[in-house]
Amino acid sequence: MLVTDKSAWDALIVRPCIHLPFRKKTPKAGQARDERRPGAGPSAETVRCFCGRLDVSARQCYCAPQGSRAQANCPSVLPASVTQPVIALRNAAVVRRQLVSPASVNTTTACQSQYSNPLIDSDFPDPSEPIVGQDGRLYVYATNSLGFNIQYATASAGDLTTWTYANADALPDSGFPSWASSDDGYTWAPGVMQINGVFVMYYTVRSIADKTQCISRATSPLAAGPFHDSSSAPLICQIALGGSIDPQPFQDSDGQLYLAWKNDGNSIGKGTAIFLQQLSADGAALLGPATQLLQADSPWEVGIIEAPSIQLCEGGQYCLFYSGGPYAGDQYAVGVAVAPSVRGPYTKYAGNPVLSTTALSLYM
Repeated sequence: MLVTDKSAWDALIVRPCIHLPFRKKTPKAGQARDERRPGAGPSAETVRCFCGRLDVSARQCYCAPQGSRAQANCPSVLPASVTQPVIALRNAAVVRRQLVSPASVNTTTACQSQYSNPLIDSDFPDPSEPIVGQDGRLYVYATNSLGFNIQYATASAGDLTTWTYANADALPDSGFPSWASSDDGYTWAPGVMQINGVFVMYYTVRSIADKTQCISRATSPLAAGPFHDSSSAPLICQIALGGSIDPQPFQDSDGQLYLAWKNDGNSIGKGTAIFLQQLSADGAALLGPATQLLQADSPWEVGIIEAPSIQLCEGGQYCLFYSGGPYAGDQYAVGVAVAPSVRGPYTKYAGNPVLSTTALSLYM
């Protein structure tokens, strides 16, 4: 259910249950950061699980069930009549919801399972949605930093709190296509999906000829890579709109593949929007025309929307989570829009932003 009455939530949220200290994106070692680019998401170290539920009468957050490792106030007994919504965050966007019976909750153990941030103690911007590798481990990928084009970290299946930084490059220089540069610190925002047994990485990279950010595709038989991009041209590059960045693949319930992204209009003083286009069965080609899903037209977005993530939600609805505002300050936040179809039309939640550096609103 989408809660559109923001005042109803404001009455319940006496204090925020989460606070995200967003980090700035940093380029590869020895490279200057492009100040035109207002970034594409907080570091993975800001990923949190927050309180299991809001108690209306007590007006406080209760600890979530064991396994969610939520940080919140911990009562000795949970009311037996209430189920516990457990919400996880990816790139500061809600990506998963699960209901757990309170009868199975050991609150003492759950609160003893609280974890400490940062989850990944390094500069790890624009973390991807976690995927399961061929080895059964979880993998998450990130924008260039620390001398690597595409960073990654791994965790045991079912454990989203204990990550091991790989200290390796998933996309080494040798894997770059001839039309793109790996030398300028502009390799950003990877989104990886396993398609027909092959790991496919959609990522943002700099076009040498146009000096514009474009989207390309690299593949590997292993989740750790090395990934290789043999393309002769970008998969997507909206040059007239400032370029294209922040690709994120999505597979619908019928198996159809799509790619969502944003145009980098803010890099040239133009508006920004989020687009969607169908992918071929192997994820190698685009099919049909692109559809514009959202544009930056809300005051809190300050003319910038980016980092799209589409998820199937309750009732067959499609939830599009996205970041908005300049990434380098406390205006950077997360919004959500809902549609009856993956192609829209999407309606932005009246209580946006749902997540910011100073407050939390809930989509339940």
